[in-house]
Amino acid sequence: MGNILGDVGTQNDVLERVYSKQKLGGYYSYIPPMQRSLVITAIREAEAEKGAPVYMPDIRRSLNTHYHLLGPSTVFLRVTLNDLYRNDEVLSCPECDRFTLKKENQCTKDNVTKYELFSDRFARMFPGYINSPTSLVEPGPDTNVVNFEYLKELLLSKDLSRLVELEEISKEKRFLDDKVDMTQGDRVAFCSFPRSGNSFLRKYLEEITGICTGSDTYVEISHSLQTMGLKGESHANTDKVWITKTHHPWTIILSTKFVGNKMIFLMRNPIDNIPSLAHLSELHSHSLVTKEDYSKDFPEFWELFTTNAIKDMKEYFRVMTENAIKNVPTYAMRFEDLRNEPEKVLSELLSFILDVPSIEGTVVQL
Repeated sequence: MGNILGDVGTQNDVLERVYSKQKLGGYYSYIPPMQRSLVITAIREAEAEKGAPVYMPDIRRSLNTHYHLLGPSTVFLRVTLNDLYRNDEVLSCPECDRFTLKKENQCTKDNVTKYELFSDRFARMFPGYINSPTSLVEPGPDTNVVNFEYLKELLLSKDLSRLVELEEISKEKRFLDDKVDMTQGDRVAFCSFPRSGNSFLRKYLEEITGICTGSDTYVEISHSLQTMGLKGESHANTDKVWITKTHHPWTIILSTKFVGNKMIFLMRNPIDNIPSLAHLSELHSHSLVTKEDYSKDFPEFWELFTTNAIKDMKEYFRVMTENAIKNVPTYAMRFEDLRNEPEKVLSELLSFILDVPSIEGTVVQL
């Protein structure tokens, strides 16, 4: 076991802000300071061993080898890394799945890399927005917002000359102006089992409507989606967003409760869904995949993982089909159809949430 009281938490290089005039962050979660210090040390040791910025499995391996004090939960490690990144103590890439403490990796005007401090990335990506005390992206006093009634009327307009207005809104994904009570029939819950393509659909919806999609997921867990541009992440039960992503009834710790008047239900073939979920669970990245074949190289893990995933998926679909869909107007759709026929599927989906009858019908029953 390594010396846990050595140079824990110290850095050889001082990381300084490049673009941001002030440090944003300032908010730490419930993770003990000692754990954050251990993770900093683990990042340094893993990076020295690898000779390059490191992924979360590299950091986990360093912790398991040297310290053994950090609990086994991947979620707690993820939250700890978010704490460090959000407070400018470590550099990270746009997907927030690779980390470095080396100053030479930092993006500057003369040394363009993909590794930035959180304050710099926020200032570059979200000019005019405020980083709230709980790390949500919030519109500032002069930030462009949109009135929902105006937006809905614009989307329903048959006047093609008004496309210019919609294009102008879509240039920058905005929040609603918080002046319309969305619970009076227009709040949409977007439900899916994890790794069914929800972020894929969220990007489509934001491009079409120009409005940030919300999420009921605790920002400590989903901070990477925020840094990838989904600035409505963790906005739920609010009139600032129209469509809110949730994995309900598969719940995530500390999810925000909200009520939707309509529901989008996205499904994906389990043969693809389950391996994708395994990649996210083990690598904690939205894009990385393993070189190994789980079923051949780690048969015991794969047997346990698939057994639990199938059990969770069965319960998820049971609640959705026997309860949720029977009580909330629902547009059910398949990820594969969205990928293969996006124009057709998205036209039907928009017809559903805007209460416009479509050729295929707006409510799909399973």
